[in-house]
Amino acid sequence: MSSKYKLFDRSKLKVLPLARRKSLLDTSIAHAPSLSNEVHPSLEKIAQDLKTAKETGAARVLMLGAHVLRSGMQKYLFSLMDEGLISCIAVNGACAVHDFELALHGATTECVATYISNGQFGLWQETGLLNDIVREAAEEGLGFGEALGRFIVNEKLPCRDISLFAKAYELKIPVTAHVGIGYDIVHEHPNCEGSAVGEASYTDFLIFAAALQSLEGGVVMNFGSAVMAPEIYLKALAMVRNVATQENKKFAIFQLWFVICMICRRMSALKPPEATPNIISDLGKPCWSEPSLKAGGVIMSVDFMLRQSRSSGLHPDEQPLHSSRQGREMWCNHTDSLRNCLEGLEAGLDSLENCACDHAFEHWKDITVRLRESGRIVYLIGNGASASMASHFSADLTKNAHVHTQVFTDLALITAVANDISYDQVFVEPLRRRLTPQDMLVAISSSGNSANVINACRFASDIGASVVTITAMEPDNKMRQLGNLNFWIPADTYGMAETGHACILHYWMDSVSV
Repeated sequence: MSSKYKLFDRSKLKVLPLARRKSLLDTSIAHAPSLSNEVHPSLEKIAQDLKTAKETGAARVLMLGAHVLRSGMQKYLFSLMDEGLISCIAVNGACAVHDFELALHGATTECVATYISNGQFGLWQETGLLNDIVREAAEEGLGFGEALGRFIVNEKLPCRDISLFAKAYELKIPVTAHVGIGYDIVHEHPNCEGSAVGEASYTDFLIFAAALQSLEGGVVMNFGSAVMAPEIYLKALAMVRNVATQENKKFAIFQLWFVICMICRRMSALKPPEATPNIISDLGKPCWSEPSLKAGGVIMSVDFMLRQSRSSGLHPDEQPLHSSRQGREMWCNHTDSLRNCLEGLEAGLDSLENCACDHAFEHWKDITVRLRESGRIVYLIGNGASASMASHFSADLTKNAHVHTQVFTDLALITAVANDISYDQVFVEPLRRRLTPQDMLVAISSSGNSANVINACRFASDIGASVVTITAMEPDNKMRQLGNLNFWIPADTYGMAETGHACILHYWMDSVSV
């Protein structure tokens, strides 16, 4: 019997080769482990708990969110695994996707804004192989994680040396993948079988629950998963305690550390503030919220740690989360979004729709240096905040790069043209009398669709001047094809677009400073 509701026809989907995708991360993200001179006491306590658990044979369970892998922590995890400090690893479906793409393709992560606009987000042929692996896992009664690790190892995928699943498979450490249907890009693919995904993932859940049966005196850690990890942990713990109660077995004391992380590329030395009790513990003990430092200053936790526990219920001294933590989370989300925008920068050079950003910046630098040597002028234009940016970098280029610049900030001129002719001509009219083919026009627009800036770009291009456009928002905005050089970032808010554009302009200005 089939559903009475209409189903989406996946046979109509266009799935492209992975080589056609611009990936934002590659294998260079994997950091080599290094010792830190500054270690927060909470990490020393975790280390001692893991050492004790290893010596007694108790479970050492690590639960992960995908950002841990995307931030290059693989080799740190490998060190813990090699030392026997991890006995089970639980991940979400995104971890499996990123790990598989890195092992197979050497790159992962795409700009959502770019590819969602044309409906290509997630629809890449090689990534879809993951569905075939899961189907075989279900047929053989294997868990998702075990089957993926086996495939990466047996098929000798080119970048398997940084695969968490492959490393765990070789060390016989179970990696359990806990998948939500529709959460991961492979669920878009025509070859995805929901029954196979569910069966393989449920097998992993049972493997995870079995691992918790040796948790007495052990350690459970969560890095970076706000939803998956707490949910699977609570259900599996209930199952284990249910059986233990019937068998009159003791199952009460273990260490539980939950750390929801923000991943940082670089961090200066930070002194963690005093911890304050504010989190509900699993078994009723006071808990502590502590920002903490991870090896080499790469990971900083910004949320919470659940500490040693004994019985269920709220502790009478529990306090609500402090607002400073919420503010810190907002800041972390903001900086994370900005980093994604900058990493998603796309550049076009002349007839090339896309070219390497480094090559584009180098070309821009060469044009600017030649222009400076010949005494020509850089004109900068934009509206609103972009106009302020034009004025800002006009001053910086004049002072720091010794480049002749000009901006249109004369209110009398702008209002005269707008009133007597048209606002969409406020830049074109003065440019007609000043711009030469040997000059450069830098046009800044968040939307890329401002008529007055577009008209100026077309005029400058028509007379043979160098034109550089800097835009955001929609990837197919009108300005993006009008310049000799076109820079675009996947920002979807004006604030993010303007901040990203300032970074681009500073990078250019610094490259030509004298």
